[in-house]
Amino acid sequence: MLETKAADFFTAQAALFLGGGFQALPAQGDLVLHDALIHASAHEGMRLGRADIRAFAHNDVGAARVTLEEWRSSGEVGQVWIAVESVYSMEGDRSPLSDLAALAGSADAVLVVDEAHATGVFGEHGSELARGLDEEILTLHTCGKSLGVSWGLICGPRVVIDALVNRPPFIFATAPSPFEAAMVRALLRALKSDPNLQIEAPERMAHAHREARRHCGLHRFVSQIMPVILRSDEKTMAKAAALQSMGFDMRGIRPPSVARGTPCLSDFHHRQCRQE
Repeated sequence: MLETKAADFFTAQAALFLGGGFQALPAQGDLVLHDALIHASAHEGMRLGRADIRAFAHNDVGAARVTLEEWRSSGEVGQVWIAVESVYSMEGDRSPLSDLAALAGSADAVLVVDEAHATGVFGEHGSELARGLDEEILTLHTCGKSLGVSWGLICGPRVVIDALVNRPPFIFATAPSPFEAAMVRALLRALKSDPNLQIEAPERMAHAHREARRHCGLHRFVSQIMPVILRSDEKTMAKAAALQSMGFDMRGIRPPSVARGTPCLSDFHHRQCRQE
């Protein structure tokens, strides 16, 4: 069964294979404390919920701690959920997961880690960057992107997964096809059994980083995500068109999809672009 195999692969108690975009866990009276640069889809999900929402400066664990303590000192007693990405979808940098896990543990909070851009790429066998942290965290894994299939997985404590199974929107969702589940299971098995997949991924990233620096003067990349912010809408769209004519599936992202002054080039994934 895919969910059993996935829980083992991602070192979690349980896993849920699903296709719905949003699953509600934070309740009224809770706090969702999120990194300021978390993906746009997380913002949409938070707006659909009833919890209080507060942001902290990107990758600043100290700022997260201060915001959490201020919320508690105001008399709030609800559950705190700390939401971050392990590899940020546009910036391409990594989250300080160990420090965030320590903060969550000390504050009796739940750390929710979106592993969409780490799954299949980083960690042991491409499992994730959150591997080895406290098992009480929740990790989210897309089965698209590097796995190339569809749907997604939520991994975490069994009691949380059981709760998700028995509440909307999951209980009203259409079930995935057996073929898709079999494909994801086969891909997880391949990641675990074929060491070349883990060797090739960082080699290709390093090659892309070298070529970007050599040809374009672009540097400081640390992942497969290499953001190019051009600041001009016209220049962004012209560069995107030129790259498309050369066979690259590159898109120009401009306001209102992004903040004014931060248009950027993006691949075919629709991602939120921001400038630090």
